[in-house]
Order: sequence, then C-alpha cells, then structure tokens
Amino acid sequence: MSIRLNDEAIAYARKLIKAGEVVHGQHDWNADKPTRDEVSKYLNTHDMAEYGLWFLGNNTQAPVADKEHYCFVVGDLKMVYEIALERAAQAA
Repeated sequence: MSIRLNDEAIAYARKLIKAGEVVHGQHDWNADKPTRDEVSKYLNTHDMAEYGLWFLGNNTQAPVADKEHYCFVVGDLKMVYEIALERAAQAA
C-alpha cells in the first residue's frame, strides 16, 4: 500500500481543533471511532471528498471513490479525537 499525506485533511483537522471541535484525553478509540452504520449514514448526506477530510492519509492504490482510499481516521465524523491523532502518528 502506498500512502500519501492528505494535506486537505490536515488543514481541516487544524480548523476543527482551533474551533474547539476536539476531544482531549485518553478514550477507548475502538468504542469511539465511527461504526460502519455511522459511516453509511454520513455518506448519505456527504460526498467522498467530505468523508476524506477525516483521514490524514490517502492510499494511492485505491480509487478515490472507494472508502479504502482513505486511512488514518482522526475523528468520529463530528469531532477530532486527540487519541485518533496519536494513533495515526504511530501508524505512519
């Protein structure tokens, strides 16, 4: 898998953090990250470009129209999570 940094997502995460749309501290990220159902509901009202803003990386080997194109999620599709940012940094 070839990963490219998603500059637009970084700018979006910074904007949300500046606006206070961030959850600080340690959380059970496995419980807080978006479920398949939440992702499906999100994609019913948002396009893939908006969905992609929640991911710091892009898998260049997957089509942009596929969810598999996006990796290193940083929030629950509403708020940025500090723990998600930490995990994305560790995985990179």
